[in-house]
Amino acid sequence: YNAVLQAVHHCAIGKPLFERALAQGLYDGVYIEQGDFLDLHHLSPGAAWLAVMRFRENASESLAHVTLVTGWGKHRKLWSSSDLKQFICNRLDERRVKWRLMNKGCLSVDIRNWI
Repeated sequence: YNAVLQAVHHCAIGKPLFERALAQGLYDGVYIEQGDFLDLHHLSPGAAWLAVMRFRENASESLAHVTLVTGWGKHRKLWSSSDLKQFICNRLDERRVKWRLMNKGCLSVDIRNWI
């Protein structure tokens, strides 16, 4: 699913495909029970963005921040040209969402004023 979601994350079919992958248990480790933490570092950038968008759509109105674990590329395959953290940061910047780097592999995102 990661490769397909990378290709179609911006298309209408991306969201239902991501939901199908979730229903099949493929991304069980992404949503952590505390409700304010997403572990994205095993997802393609496109799949990770779909996870972030799904989280935002379903987040409690009282929630102000979410922590996104992107990793920092330590285990990235030599042939991989994707940079998950940069991809997510670019998408957040495009939407003028405030975020800050907590450490090399973690972002804190202010979801209160998400456009």
